[in-house]
Amino acid sequence: MKNYDTIEDFLLDDDFLQLAQGCDKEALERYIMANPDKEIIIKQVLLLLRNIEIKPDLATQETIDEDWGKFVSAIEKKKKRRPFLWISSAAAISLIFIVSYFFFLHTKPSITKEHELLSMLDSISINSDEVRIISGDSHTYVNENDTIKQTNEGSLIVGNDEIKSADIKDQFLQLIVPNGRRATIKFCDGTFAWINSGSKLMYPKKFAGETRDIYIDGEMYLDVAKDERHPFIIHTSKFEVKVLGTQFNISAYNKDASNSVVLVAGKVEVTCSGKKGALMPDQGFFLKDGKECIKTVDVYKYICWKEGVMVFDTEPLSSIIQKLSRYYNVEIHADDEYISDLYKGKLDLKDSVEDVLKSISLSSPFVIRKENNIIYIE
Repeated sequence: MKNYDTIEDFLLDDDFLQLAQGCDKEALERYIMANPDKEIIIKQVLLLLRNIEIKPDLATQETIDEDWGKFVSAIEKKKKRRPFLWISSAAAISLIFIVSYFFFLHTKPSITKEHELLSMLDSISINSDEVRIISGDSHTYVNENDTIKQTNEGSLIVGNDEIKSADIKDQFLQLIVPNGRRATIKFCDGTFAWINSGSKLMYPKKFAGETRDIYIDGEMYLDVAKDERHPFIIHTSKFEVKVLGTQFNISAYNKDASNSVVLVAGKVEVTCSGKKGALMPDQGFFLKDGKECIKTVDVYKYICWKEGVMVFDTEPLSSIIQKLSRYYNVEIHADDEYISDLYKGKLDLKDSVEDVLKSISLSSPFVIRKENNIIYIE
């Protein structure tokens, strides 16, 4: 297989595009199995192609010819590849629309750039034992106590190791924090982020342009460096948070029914379903089952996970064990008769998961049983 490192490489391969657009799923699976080191980026390309909607009625033939000339010119400048074989007008039009992800064309994809990046983030598996940074086919593993540092030039420092900017081929990197692990990162602008278990973060090689954009599927606490000319924007699959410089917690796991933004200091603006709302310190934005609200809260309850503590107030056991499962990376099952029971209390997450559950059981009649690395509450 050719040495492909970016999404663009695959989109410029005629043979791969024919395979991706065909109906032979078995052939596509064989292609992925034959290139296991490229599996993540191949799935990202396939997800992108599935989400692009072609609308040929938006462009005239004159516009298509003009854009085709721009496209060929840009490709010749960007990479020294073999010349494109001339293809029919219809095939040329199809290719132009497919690669519109990279170039300014007069067609309009059915999804935004933000949606595309969040879809790519969603496609990445979180099943791992180690925190890792993904850039194309490159995986960098992060030790328990190492802070990831991003330089102004776009390099990364992880512990005692440095990944040079020139060796980072992709514009965006993915930070994967599996269940049972946590991570910290310092961005090039001075912003600090603490990322909780079971989270996936996508961020640029370096901030450029008018805004500082990152993408999250999970939970993190942010201390954002102030820069009024370059707003810091956090994109999630359900809402968007815009800040200039502040401290807050965001919980935005795609699979969770409840998401939230809780403000510690400063000011944030939350946009959800086209509506905007501003938060002041000690306020939280909450989204559950499609319903939104802003209310005053005890902030500590939402940020104490950073200190290895869990505080809950009239919270159902189902929600508690979901958080514990993610934090400890352990499977927990509870009998139906206990799943809706409400609890108040404070848990020290520095203890083992068995000890934490035993402390909860002091106010309930259930017993704890562990079998084949699965914990049962009965």
